[in-house]
Parts: sequence; C-alpha cells; structure tokens
Amino acid sequence: IREGLLGDTAQSKRVARRLTAMRDSATSVTFEMSFEPWFVLLEAAPAFRRRDWPSVIDRLEPMAARIYEPGVGGYLPGAAYLSWWILAEAHEELQRRETAISYLERYFIRPNHRIDDWAFQGFFRPRARLKLGRLYNEIGQPEEAARHFRAFLDTFNDPDPEFEWMVQEARDGLRAAGR
Repeated sequence: IREGLLGDTAQSKRVARRLTAMRDSATSVTFEMSFEPWFVLLEAAPAFRRRDWPSVIDRLEPMAARIYEPGVGGYLPGAAYLSWWILAEAHEELQRRETAISYLERYFIRPNHRIDDWAFQGFFRPRARLKLGRLYNEIGQPEEAARHFRAFLDTFNDPDPEFEWMVQEARDGLRAAGR
C-alpha cells in the first residue's frame, strides 16, 4: 500500500492484483470488510501521487467515516491511521487546517487496546503531535500548540540523529507559542 501511494511500482501493482484476486474470490463478508480500507487506499493512490487533494478527499473520507464500524478494517488497524494522516495532509494542503486537525486528533481518541496498533501508534502518534502543534500555532491557539509540542518532546527526549530536526521543530514551536 505504501509503495502504491509513493510510486506506481511493479511490487505495488503485484500486491494490488493479489489483494483484488483475494477479495474477488472471498466468500466472507468479514474478509471484505477487514480489507476495505486498504482497497480504498489503493484506489486513492494515483490521486495521492498526483497531489490531487480533492480527489484524495473524495475517495478516502467516506471510508474514514466508517472506520469505527464493527468489522471495517478490523484486522488491519493501520489503515485508519494511514487514512487519517493522508486526509490531514490533503486538508492542510487545501488550507483547511481545522479539518486537518480533526483527523490528527483521532490518533488520540481511538481506543488503544490492540497489540498490533502499537507499531502504528509508535510511528504516527508522535508525528501527529508535532503536526498538531504546528497547525494549532498556525490557527492562533498557542495553548493547544504547546500541549502537543510538549507531548511530542516527552516522547522524543533522546532522539536518534535523523530525528533531531523534529525535536528542534517542536522546541521552536514552543517558543513561537510563547511557552
């Protein structure tokens, strides 16, 4: 799915064909519902690569609205996180910061009880905190910005060198928020 979003590679095409064949031959509604978010992400990939944000939003928002329904994406929780991230990015690119914020805030209201969510939470949640801090600063809510920057810095208190720029951005954001 990631490769399909980032580039129309041979591997992404092969995986998409296999998933489509599995879906088309499935006799289980549970299977179809579990994989639905991934199929929607695959279908949104060409628009994402073109940076056609309205098309990305049109394709992903109906599925994102259903992500909490029983069975939808049930065995693949990363689809929710990835969909929310892409929708936040699309809305941010279209200068709809409040809507972008609403998608990023979902990272912190989703129940955190599944063990396989941990990997996705470890990747998306800290980055969502950083992005939320920046967005809240941009819309003039420094207290919310500071809350998210502090939460990010609590997580990344000893980053690897390749992540130091993120820590610096959070520190700079705190200063911009007057905190």
